[in-house]
Amino acid sequence: MAERIVWIIICLALAAALVYVVNRQEAPQPVDAAGYEAELGHLESKIDSLRSVLDEMQHTLQPREYDAAAETGDLTAEPATRAGTGALMQYEIRQFRSLGLENPEEDILTDLFNNPQLIPHEGVLGGTMRFHSMDDLKLINGSWAYARYEDGHITGEMLLEYKVGRNGIITWNIIRASSL
Repeated sequence: MAERIVWIIICLALAAALVYVVNRQEAPQPVDAAGYEAELGHLESKIDSLRSVLDEMQHTLQPREYDAAAETGDLTAEPATRAGTGALMQYEIRQFRSLGLENPEEDILTDLFNNPQLIPHEGVLGGTMRFHSMDDLKLINGSWAYARYEDGHITGEMLLEYKVGRNGIITWNIIRASSL
């Protein structure tokens, strides 16, 4: 019997706590439609403002159609970005153009292609060492190039250093060459 009394007391305490919690809740506030509409209008104007800021930032991040450094003649005015095949920096392209190369990346690779005498290995079995195609030549940066060559029997590769002088004259220096 004592156990039943304990359970009844616990149930009454829980019921009292439930009544207390239910009565403590606030009554719903009346709906203020005009206030909600004003708040909604304010939030929509904030969203529009943020969208215009986002559009402006995206426009700022897009690449420019002009080269500010070329207009001013300042080689350091433009950030160092890569162009064309990605081997030469913008300032290198401007520098090589000022030295007489019209299209620096293409002109440098064409000059290398037209100088098979740079290949330090002799052909075998009657073959002549040459650069097979322009695809076998790659500019690494504003000073180095990579070339793959062959004679139809054996293949080799080399790393070259180049310098562009006045009137677009390109000089080559072999850094390393090896047969594959």
